Amino acid sequence: MVRYVILLFTLPLVSIAAVRYPVSPAEPKVAGNESPVGKKKSPQTQNIPVHVSLKLGSGDEIQGTIAMPENITFSHQKNGLTYSKTIRPTQLKKIRINEYRSRRGSGNFWEFEPETTTLITQDDRDFTITGIFPFLRKIVIDTPDGTTTVFTFFADSWDDKTGWSEVASKDRHYHRKNPHPQAVKEITILGTPSAAGDKTEED
Repeated sequence: MVRYVILLFTLPLVSIAAVRYPVSPAEPKVAGNESPVGKKKSPQTQNIPVHVSLKLGSGDEIQGTIAMPENITFSHQKNGLTYSKTIRPTQLKKIRINEYRSRRGSGNFWEFEPETTTLITQDDRDFTITGIFPFLRKIVIDTPDGTTTVFTFFADSWDDKTGWSEVASKDRHYHRKNPHPQAVKEITILGTPSAAGDKTEED
């Protein structure tokens, strides 16, 4: 298993409906995913539609189309050397969040975001990265039911007597492995839309 070095970040959260959403998504840059200010994006930074299945913390799944960079470039280390690797979204099979790190807000309010994420490619190679790609923190997905927005981070309130407010658990470490029921914990890549728009193309 190859381990990657990805930028860590935290964001202030507020409560809207069941899931806490970000107020100011000032996301850090990821190699190959941002262009210098004032310059046009290169072809490598363009987004493309990708068919996916999103698995939520509740176990429910949402299928639809999201936007992903045409090429995803990141750095990783192997045997003491640092490599830069570029892959296309369709070279991925799954993106799975393994664990969450927490940060205490005001009072009993806690914020959670991915601590480690595993990328599994179509040829069954897997890579564990720290955190998650910025473009996967907030996911807008177009489904047959319409368009909705989901997140890979969340927040919850803890009470020493009743436990967590968003889930039926009194386990203090529950959210170490388990997200909010409406948070995305796994992404399965199904392919890209064909010219006809009703099929998928896979590498």
